[in-house]
This record gives sequence, structure tokens and C-alpha cells, in this order.
Amino acid sequence: MLGEVAQIQGGIQKQSKRAPRENHFPFLRVANVTAKGLDLSEIHQIELFGDELNRLRLQRGDLLVVEGNGSPTQIGRAAIWNGAVADCVHQNHLIRVRAGSVVLPEYLHLYWNSPANRDFLTAVSSSTSGLHTLSVRKLQQVEVPVPPLEEQQRIVAILDDHLSRLDAAQCSLAENLQRLSILRSAVLNGLREDAETHGSLIPIGDVADVISGPAFKSSEFLVEGRLRLLRGDNIEPGALRWSKARYWPESLIPGYEHLLVSEGDLILAMDRPVISTGLKLARVSAGDLPALLVQRVARIRTSAEVTSDYLFHMLSESGFQSALLSGQVGTQLPHITLKSIKEYQVPVPTPTVQMELVGATRATLELIERLEGSLRSGLARSAALRRSLLGAAFAGELTSGHEPEEGVA
Repeated sequence: MLGEVAQIQGGIQKQSKRAPRENHFPFLRVANVTAKGLDLSEIHQIELFGDELNRLRLQRGDLLVVEGNGSPTQIGRAAIWNGAVADCVHQNHLIRVRAGSVVLPEYLHLYWNSPANRDFLTAVSSSTSGLHTLSVRKLQQVEVPVPPLEEQQRIVAILDDHLSRLDAAQCSLAENLQRLSILRSAVLNGLREDAETHGSLIPIGDVADVISGPAFKSSEFLVEGRLRLLRGDNIEPGALRWSKARYWPESLIPGYEHLLVSEGDLILAMDRPVISTGLKLARVSAGDLPALLVQRVARIRTSAEVTSDYLFHMLSESGFQSALLSGQVGTQLPHITLKSIKEYQVPVPTPTVQMELVGATRATLELIERLEGSLRSGLARSAALRRSLLGAAFAGELTSGHEPEEGVA
């Protein structure tokens, strides 16, 4: 058990009496422990009393474990303390695990991300409230394979070699995804510039019908049915997803016919978080029907003056998001309004020119999409190989010349 080979201790709760005054010290928070390691770009200060510093001071090699998270995939994420900041302590939402004499800190850190330990943390952290939480007591029950120190050193050395190459590959894949994103923006910006030379700027509200739905009572939602409720959870950039579908009794349609969506309608999520994730804009396809619009989701139905395909490309351009959120950066709950959508101006050439412009850029955009798909597949395979490596290492199946299959766990 982890409690037998390591010291496990909670941290300090942030209170008003601990505002930095005369005896303050660096204070690590949950925000400092990311899935990619420590982020020390912003470190707060906290007031300590008595011998708290001696009791709680972090040491190089301490494992910092996040106590709670709404996502089961993030529960128990951990980073190893590198001693970069002197006299540093941690908050109560981080649990400090200090390896004893029979366990190497680097070995414990690697084991923490293994499939076996991740499964255990997910199981013991589950709660009826939906928030996944850990505690000192739960961490004490974690089972850790403890081979001799020499074997631990061998495992760490092999994994460091394998994982460093994986890290380099993942970094390259992520960088190329970022480049493609920049290229996509350049292509769409170029499309708008070309369109402006062929048509005048017109507010969306003059060439499209823009509405949103009412607030339905969630208690009346059905988990099965035929008439889907089109909610923000169903909208992803470029497409609608129905894995979290909720339904509405078709017998209640009378009076709500104007809220039914049609093939080609543009659908935009109006709720946050739109700044960090980008706009969730999609087009309705035949397979999405029938569906009913709900509150905080906008439907943009084009007129004869503008094609759905053309307007979708115009609204995918980065300037649209900037215009919708103008003046809202830094606000607590940024959101999109129907008024801001209707007032946004787009160049409107003739429908024939619209089709020609979109056709000229479609091949490039489709190529970008295929390349993005290949890179994301590479990232997924890399993540699977990482899990396989960790699983094989702590099952005693990994050697310096061994490359496990992706299915090994």
C-alpha cells in the first residue's frame, strides 16, 4: 500500500487570515499542477504560522496530486516537485506524496500515470454528486508494485528513453496541428478579402433569419424518442453530435413548428466557453432531422441572397468570433447575443460568385481537414502507445529493446 512506503499529507486551506502579511511564503495551487507537469508562471503567497513551514515545506521529488475534479480523466493528475522555488508549501486541494526509502520518486511518478493506477483512482474517486474526489485515506490504499531499487532504476531509465521520444513526436504533431490551424485562418481570411471585392457588406440579419429557442423544462426531456432537442452540448465545430441527445414528445410540436430546423440551417452555440474553445458553429444535415431548437442556441436560416455553404465559410472566419465577443474579454460570463449575430456584416456578392469563391477554396480546406485528421490519429496512437509502455513496464514485461503493441496493457 502507498501508505506503507510513502508519507501522504494534505495542505493548507486558503482563508482570509492567511492573506500575505509578515510571514508569507510561496503557495502552490491546483492551477500549478497541469496534465503536462508543473506550471510555475504564477505562484501565490500565503501567511504561515508557528512551525507550519517546517512541517509543510515541499522537498524535491514530492509528488503533488490533485484532490478533486469534475472529469474522471483528470482526477488524481500529478506532477513531481522539482525544487524550483525555495520554501514552498501547497494548498489543501493538493495532496503531497513523499516517497520513502524503498521507492524512487521518479518511479512513483511514472507508476502514477500507468493504466492500473489510473483505473484505481477513477474507481475510488467516484461520487454521487458528480465531483470526483480523492483524500489522504484513499491514496493510502493505492497498491504500488515495489521491486528492488535497482529494478526501479532500470524501469525509470527505459521509460525515460521511450517516453522522451514519444514526447518529441507528440510535440511535433501538436506543432503541425497549430500550423494547419493558422493556414485554415489564412485561407478563410483570403476568401473574405476576395468576396469583398465582388460584393457590398450587409448585416446578417438582412440576408438571413436569426432566431433562438425557448427554455424547455429539463424534467420534460425524454431519453429516447424521435424528435431531438438541439442543445449546446450537441454542437461541435463543423458538425452536430448526438451522443448526448435528449428528446421532446412529438405530440407537443403544435405551436413550436417555427423552432424546427431544416437541412442547411447554420447552428451556433451562444453560451460560454467560446473564447477558449472557439465558436461552435455547425450545419444541419439530413441525418440530423428532426430536431427542435432550444434556448441559447441560434439558428441562422439563409435567404435567396446568400447560400448556406457560403455563409458558413464567412462565419468560420476568425473575425466573426472577435466581433461577437468584442468588449467581453475579461468578463465572467462571456456569451453571444442574437443582436450581435444579426449586426455582423458579411460581403454579399451574387450567388453565382459565392459558389465560385467557395469552390476555389474548398480543395485547400478539405486537404487541411485530411491532414488534421491524420495528425489527430497520430496523437491518439501516441497516447495509446504511452499507456501500453507504462502498462508493460509495471507488469515486468518491458525491456530496453522492447516495443509493445498498442493493445498491450
